[in-house]
Amino acid sequence: MTYWVHGLALWAAVFYGGWATVGVAAALLTGVGSFLPGATVDRLTARIEARQQVAAEEEAEPAEEPLANPLVALLWHLIADAPPEPT
Repeated sequence: MTYWVHGLALWAAVFYGGWATVGVAAALLTGVGSFLPGATVDRLTARIEARQQVAAEEEAEPAEEPLANPLVALLWHLIADAPPEPT
């Protein structure tokens, strides 16, 4: 039965140009999402906001300058004795 379902899904994706696959996935996600408890949605929202805040903080920090010699950078990385960061 599994092979028949996968074969039908593959045929529909090829025959309809991928829109059937996208439509079925969107319908399933909408159906599942409509029955999620409010606490779960709140936790997901908090996670997304935390990730966005971390990304914004990382953008605000200046990028490290790469070392001139890649071999020296590799050795520093391997022995965990990198030079101190400038302040």
